[in-house]
Amino acid sequence: MKVKIISAVIKDGKARQITVNTELTPGIGIHIVGMNDISIRTFLLTTITALQNEEFRIPGRKICLVFDPEVTDFEGDFFELPAAVGIIVASGQARLRELDRCILTGRLDFYGRLGDIPDPKALAEYAREKDMIAVMPQWQALSLPKELIDHTLMIDSFYELIEVLKIR
Repeated sequence: MKVKIISAVIKDGKARQITVNTELTPGIGIHIVGMNDISIRTFLLTTITALQNEEFRIPGRKICLVFDPEVTDFEGDFFELPAAVGIIVASGQARLRELDRCILTGRLDFYGRLGDIPDPKALAEYAREKDMIAVMPQWQALSLPKELIDHTLMIDSFYELIEVLKIR
């Protein structure tokens, strides 16, 4: 199954959309296309550990993550959340509603808690402009102007995001 996750990077106070495509195919290993080599080690370790600590399984298939456009000039750890969601959805461990309207960006710690995102206001403004929803830590969303809060989903962990968006 192939899953498309919308993410974003913030540079100079402006958000730029990044698509993270996740596909599971026969084979083994994790393949990442479009991210610089330095970021990959930390990114993979944290993402996989967070999934396991939240009691999700790592699929026994080849995982391919493709970043479009390439994010070679950005830190990879801001893509742990979209990668984790992509793996869970592509492996059939969760079906999520409105995933195509959510902008997922951010770090995860080893326990699946969402870390601070850079410039939450720029991300929320971009979400409002595109009629989407920016996913961010609750404390950061609450610091936004009132007109931007309607375009945010306030969560504190990967597990909480899955529970909020899960199709029952």
